[in-house]
Amino acid sequence: GPKLTVGMPAFTSMMMCSGWKTSSVSFGSTSMPHVSSATAATLRPNGPIPAGGRSYSGTALPFAIAYPPDWTVKEAAGKVAFVHPNGIAGLQIGTRGAPAAGQTPERVRDDYAGELTADCADFRSQGTSTATYGGVAFADLGVSCEEASGDVALLYIAAGIQGRTTWTILALDLIEDFGDSADA
Repeated sequence: GPKLTVGMPAFTSMMMCSGWKTSSVSFGSTSMPHVSSATAATLRPNGPIPAGGRSYSGTALPFAIAYPPDWTVKEAAGKVAFVHPNGIAGLQIGTRGAPAAGQTPERVRDDYAGELTADCADFRSQGTSTATYGGVAFADLGVSCEEASGDVALLYIAAGIQGRTTWTILALDLIEDFGDSADA
């Protein structure tokens, strides 16, 4: 199946996390940012869960995904984060409510990217692409962001629209930690 990638080996490696593919994400339909227990019970990651893996099934948002056993899940209003043991690298899936009339995934992605990179001392696009996760078409963007501290973060930013719900995906890591996180 498709891999979370912007066509660049570094981003592909970062997101694969030693075989953990975000293509296994499964989105449920919703027009509200909460999930009933009945909905959560029916959501399952697409494909098999890798040996030793865990699965998240929509207690805060209607999606399911497999994730590595040593990662931590953090739920907040409108988003769920999966955090690498280093505390820096991670994957966040969220919703931004109903899309505005005529809104496109590309526009949502660009607005989201603008919010995420507003504090970058140096921002560089690594390329745009499209991908489909759980039947939802996403517009994506790879970004490097040099922070005021001099740290450089790699970000994968994606947005998709499903009915009355706008989904966002953010994956990030610092370049100095990249090798350790991608090999986790």
